[in-house]
Formats: sequence, structure tokens, C-alpha cells
Amino acid sequence: MSVTEHYSIKEVEYLTGISAYSLRAWEKRYRALLPHRTVTNIRYYDGTQLRRLLNIATLLPLGHKASRLIALPEEELQSLVLKATEAQIDAPMQAHINNMVAAMLSFDENTFDKIISSMIIKFGLYEAMLQLIYPFLRKTGVLWTTSNTTPAQEHFASNLLQRKIQSALDALPCASDLSKRFLLFLPPGEMHEIGLLLSDYIIRSKGLSTIYLGRDLPYDSLDFASQHGRVTHMLTFLTSVTDALQHAEHLGKIAHKQHCQLLICSTLNSNTTPVSDHIHWLKEPGDLFTFL
Repeated sequence: MSVTEHYSIKEVEYLTGISAYSLRAWEKRYRALLPHRTVTNIRYYDGTQLRRLLNIATLLPLGHKASRLIALPEEELQSLVLKATEAQIDAPMQAHINNMVAAMLSFDENTFDKIISSMIIKFGLYEAMLQLIYPFLRKTGVLWTTSNTTPAQEHFASNLLQRKIQSALDALPCASDLSKRFLLFLPPGEMHEIGLLLSDYIIRSKGLSTIYLGRDLPYDSLDFASQHGRVTHMLTFLTSVTDALQHAEHLGKIAHKQHCQLLICSTLNSNTTPVSDHIHWLKEPGDLFTFL
């Protein structure tokens, strides 16, 4: 078994919402879903077990008993999940998130796409991002920061999400308000574009103009674009780069030089972030709506 199919009980608890206490109790009571053991006797679960537990976690809030679900064959369990998801349009969002995690782990594009598409149709892209996609990304972050998902699984999910946002962006009309122009980019070392693409959508949906430069942008290119693009605002994310505060300070100097306002989306502690008239910190997606 590869390391990519190796999930600790804490990771399973976080991803499924099923407590470690319940997992241990089920193990003893039903002698089912028995975890594997390391040479030092530490529990771990494989990918098939995790996906089964995600299905159980989806069905438990709908009135099903754990004892029955644990005993069901895999095909019957999956059939129940499918029926429950289709029947309950207003089902708890957690069920959809669980299904997305399971679909990501098994490269199930049809299920992944169906969930996202239905939520976008129901709520619109922005609300779907807030209620479904961002929580999904937060939940799977416990995997993406360890060796428990391969780059292939991460890229699979990320690319499908980016495709949806790109499609929504293509449907927007050209900018009608040219009084502000936003330059969107990710600094060197920052690679995850989903938040940046959503920001592009939010800004353009307000009729404002953007210049989208994408990920891992060299600083000399940023300086050139901000100078020659008649930019009033720059927007970036600092989530995974090392030395994020140094990046923020350097970007603040560029914004000051080009007479721009810099918007930084980050979860950095506000007590340690640089203070400047040229820097505005955004902690949540809704902060950008408020700013605009």
C-alpha cells in the first residue's frame, strides 16, 4: 500500500466528522472497518475505507443507523448516498462536501462536476464558492499539506474547479467602469489560483476592469505591468509561500512606487502584518465584496 492511501485516525476524524471515539467503538462493536496497523501498532485507514466512511458520514444525519450502514455492501451504500443526494436538493452542505472529497480521492469527475454544477445553478458561483468550494478546500487542506494526497489528486480537483470559474468568467460582459483597474497575480512561489480566479470573477461581476497575470509572477514583471497597465489596485494571495511577511513588505514597496493600493488576501495574524496606507488586508472572501 502506498503512502498516499495512508490516513491517520485524526485525519479521518477531520475529513468525515466522525469522532475518533466512534471509530474505535465501531471497530470493537461491529468488527467492521477495521483499520490497518503500523509496526508500532498505530491505526491508519486506506483510501477505500476513507471513502466508505465519508459515505456513512453523509447518511448518518439523514436518519440511518450506523449499525446498518456499516454492514451494507459497498454498492448498496453508494446507491443510498446517490439517492439521498438527488432527493434532497437542500440537503446539508456537508454531505456534498463529503461526496466531493470522495470523488477527488477516486478521480470521479462525473460526481465532482455534478455536485459543483448543481450548486452553481442553485446559488450562483459566488455563493457556491462560499458554501461549498471554500469549505471543501479547507477540509482537504489537511491532506494537501501532508503526503496523503498525491499531486495528481490535488491537480484533479483544482483543475476542475478552475474550469468552472473560467467558464463563469467567460460569460461576463466586458468592463463598463474603467475608473478602477485591478491587477491580479500570485507572487513567486504561490501556485494555487482558485482564490485569485474567484476574485477576478467578483471584481468583473461589478463591471470593473482587471488584468489577470496568474501564478508565480516574477517581481520585475509585476513592476512593469503595474507601471504600464494604468493600474489603480493590485490584488494577490499569500497562503503557501515561505517568508510571507517579506513578500508583503516587498509588494507594499511596489504599490507605493506605482501609487497603487495593494489588496492582500491572507490568513496571516493581523498583529504581525505590515501596516501601510498602500496595503489593505482581506481575511475572508466577503471582504472583497465589502471593499468594492
